[in-house]
Amino acid sequence: MAKFEFDDEGSRLVEEFNASAGAVKRRTKILEALALNSGDRVLDVGSGPGNQAFEMSQFVGTTGRIDGVDATESAIEIARYRCSELDNVRFQLGDASNLPFNDACMDVVMSSQVFEYLDNVAGALAEIYRVLKPGGRVLIHDTDWGTVLWHPSSTGAILVKAISGYVVSQGISQSEADAWSDDLCALGTSGDYFSSWNEYMFTADKP
Repeated sequence: MAKFEFDDEGSRLVEEFNASAGAVKRRTKILEALALNSGDRVLDVGSGPGNQAFEMSQFVGTTGRIDGVDATESAIEIARYRCSELDNVRFQLGDASNLPFNDACMDVVMSSQVFEYLDNVAGALAEIYRVLKPGGRVLIHDTDWGTVLWHPSSTGAILVKAISGYVVSQGISQSEADAWSDDLCALGTSGDYFSSWNEYMFTADKP
């Protein structure tokens, strides 16, 4: 199955989604689960436009540091701009299966909605294990897209835009995608909204 490509437009949509109430609540839940300490060095794998890194920075303090890695240059640019006034946050290009860090250098590694898109999950997990210090902890958050329920008389504006762009890139005509989007938007006003998204957080400690 083809996957979303996080190019400039994809990064813009992710930025828009990250400002939504649901995304803010999700990041809050992740922060609670991470239970960061002052002085922690934290790696955000697939850091995107830097929202989570920005929010984590206050918990690690001036003696800690947040490192963000993403494979998309546009996401790195947005993240650097967002965190430009934070001395304890850095971003760089990198691949989840070949992290640009030394062995056993991180207290915490987290990754949100990244592993569901990876081709080499085992390699990425091995890299997380490598860069974690003994006793370090990891949190991985993802959506199980195979269990998503989306009533046809409902709409989620940001997802509609993302999916419309995706299906066009896979060969569906723009007019057909626009008709689908318009239909969803019209039906969304009828009050028949229903959607269900199963998301999971997995945590572990390195021995």
